[in-house]
Amino acid sequence: MDHYSAHSSAHAAALETDSEKYLGMAPWPVSNLLKSTKRKAVSDYEAPRKRIKISEEEIHLRYDQIKRPNALKRRLRDESEKALSPEIGNVFSDDKLPRKRTRISEEETLPTKHQIQVKLDRFPKRESKSLFSPRSAWALAKSLFKTKYKQQDQLGEGGCGSVYGGYRRFDKLPVAIKHVPKKNVVWTDADENGRQLSTEVAAMLKLEIERDRSIGRSAPISLLDWYDLKKELILVLERPVPAVDLSKYIEKNKKPLDENQAKIIIKQLVHAAKHLEDNKIFHRDIKPQNILIETGSGMPRLRLIDFGLSCFTDQTSDGCFYGTERFVPAEWLSEGVYNAGPATVWQVGAVLYETLHKKEFNSVKFVKNKRTISKRLSRDCRSFLKRCLTKNSGCRPTLEKLQHHPWICENTGSVR
Repeated sequence: MDHYSAHSSAHAAALETDSEKYLGMAPWPVSNLLKSTKRKAVSDYEAPRKRIKISEEEIHLRYDQIKRPNALKRRLRDESEKALSPEIGNVFSDDKLPRKRTRISEEETLPTKHQIQVKLDRFPKRESKSLFSPRSAWALAKSLFKTKYKQQDQLGEGGCGSVYGGYRRFDKLPVAIKHVPKKNVVWTDADENGRQLSTEVAAMLKLEIERDRSIGRSAPISLLDWYDLKKELILVLERPVPAVDLSKYIEKNKKPLDENQAKIIIKQLVHAAKHLEDNKIFHRDIKPQNILIETGSGMPRLRLIDFGLSCFTDQTSDGCFYGTERFVPAEWLSEGVYNAGPATVWQVGAVLYETLHKKEFNSVKFVKNKRTISKRLSRDCRSFLKRCLTKNSGCRPTLEKLQHHPWICENTGSVR
């Protein structure tokens, strides 16, 4: 018992001494404790990752893949190009090569620059969309037309095109809008500005030196504007209101006109035709449907329309007749030729015939004596008709002589 007690006392004294030493020691840093840990603690559901050694090149590759993907693509492409034959790169004129590449076997031949250019030429080139391209000019012309004018109902349709009513937006001026397909347009030489004009536009522009002053004052109708589009020409013309064409004017009368009424109209027609002749313009299609009669005043006023078949008298004839078949001059029926002056006089006579007779005029029937001049007409009127419709063009009077014919010179009142 004494031995056990002594041993217990010694153990207690040693324990006390160790406790004092422990308490006197400096505390161990926690960071050192963590550094000494050999394995990172993981949760129960996550397995420890396997550590692998990555080279410096792979580190840069992964950085490029995350931070600079485009640079990585270029780098990989450059490496693939180096792996291919250098001759392939020489085929192309610039440094950029196609992204999709195929290796070429030794048996295959590389394309030459000429072969590549031939293939490229097969692809259609895109039309320029610059401000001065034809497409832009057509679009601009159409936009200007719609901005300036309002088109309404159709007024009529002929062999050359169709005509619509309308008005000018800023002052509500009534206009006639004529649409002429490009296939029906007869072109003249280029004007002083290098623009190619249709014969109809060129003739009407020549008649109007001062366009604004001529509106409503000349027998030929005035051209206000014209627009050259991709598939058609648009002509904006003066439209007298109220007015009807001569054929409807006669129908409205319900019987042929009397001589005095016809004389007022024919006198104006002769003066209008002489005005065209002085400007070397040949209308070629004078007929009742191309003559407007203004009915807004007591005295009928004549206006000449539709210059679609007109031409200049100094132009060479192509041996064809242009106009309405039933008003063709007699010399064309017998010889196949006609000239501006005599043909115009023939058509003036044909218009007068229709105003004074129930039956419509027809050149073929008149030449064959199936159409005759009425005997109820005055002697001077019959003389005027016979001279205009002389079958021999050489014996036909000129327009100037018609202006001085006794029947025309008789006083019938002034035209307002």
